[in-house]
Amino acid sequence: MAHQAPEQFVDSRQKRSRRLRAVLAGGLVLGLGAAVTLAAWNDSEFARGSFAAGGFNLVGSSFPPRPR
Repeated sequence: MAHQAPEQFVDSRQKRSRRLRAVLAGGLVLGLGAAVTLAAWNDSEFARGSFAAGGFNLVGSSFPPRPR
């Protein structure tokens, strides 16, 4: 394994740190976006209605019609 000069070690460490911060920032943005989306989808609305059945009477006859 080759030894790195101190400047190269610091540069690679800074790159790794930047990459980690970028990944964490992206995860934060995606997490907040998902939370906002789920909150919007979970919007509860309530409705109230009154329903009733109607009724009617039929009057009929089973007698045959009378001749005139």
